Amino acid sequence: MPYSVVNNSPDCSGWAVIKDSTNEVMGCHKTKKQAIDQLTAINISEYGKREETFTPNARMRAEARRGLAWRKEVGRGGTRVGVARARDISNGRDLPLSTVMRMRSYFARHEVDKKDEGLRPGEKGYPSNGKIAWCLTHDTEILLADGTLETIGNIVNNKMNVEVMSKQDDGSIKPAKIINWLKLPSNKDEFMVLKRGESKSNECGVVSKPKLYATKEHPIFTGHGYTKMENLTNNHKVAVVEEYLENHICKNEYKYSMQEINYIRKVDRHDDRNHNKFNFKYDLTIENTHNFIANGVIVHNCHSG
Repeated sequence: MPYSVVNNSPDCSGWAVIKDSTNEVMGCHKTKKQAIDQLTAINISEYGKREETFTPNARMRAEARRGLAWRKEVGRGGTRVGVARARDISNGRDLPLSTVMRMRSYFARHEVDKKDEGLRPGEKGYPSNGKIAWCLTHDTEILLADGTLETIGNIVNNKMNVEVMSKQDDGSIKPAKIINWLKLPSNKDEFMVLKRGESKSNECGVVSKPKLYATKEHPIFTGHGYTKMENLTNNHKVAVVEEYLENHICKNEYKYSMQEINYIRKVDRHDDRNHNKFNFKYDLTIENTHNFIANGVIVHNCHSG
């Protein structure tokens, strides 16, 4: 029968070995190692030999860390056994074949969750428990309502109560309020880099950095809607926001224009010279409009309440 090792079970202190089908506690232990030893003994007894195991790969560990961080952020999501499994995976613990097969069955049963309200930004209950985050690197510069730039890392880490510039339904660029801040663990494999036209200087100053690092699923405004980073090509154009200049006078107003993409690709070792760059990913929730200006480009926020 399938069993799990769970910490701080309500039925005993320390580490417990639990029978998944009935939630029966098979044993309580002071240490995790003792619980794993009992689990191994049970498997040998029932299977007649030590069960084949599989080691979680880097992507699995990253996804598990992200899920645990998201659960901590929003205060929900995941069963007791599921959380314990996520911790095992994030720590790189070998998984018995029977556990892997149960995980497969679980995900098959929960395929229907993708149809639930709350999967997408703007829907009630977002983020749903199964939602995967879209986010940016800490050094991404966000255009604030006063015309200055601030890194998203500083905004999120300090929960800065500031307004940002945001695209309205009529296409104008106006201030909007931040109503939530998000920070999650990540790794380099989750990100792509988009390079657009070079930043231009005028009497109003430099626009912004020409490169944008974002997770593969982060939506970028392309003029007729939002497209995920991983689906962009050099044939797309992206919306870039600049301060409006009239007769050499800065109007303290902003507009966007479409710029060609020079290239878009997965990040590589050259992008990872700052080894902390991809350790965390950041995002904001913007009231009503759900978009903001990141390194000059209009992007959708990922977390709407």
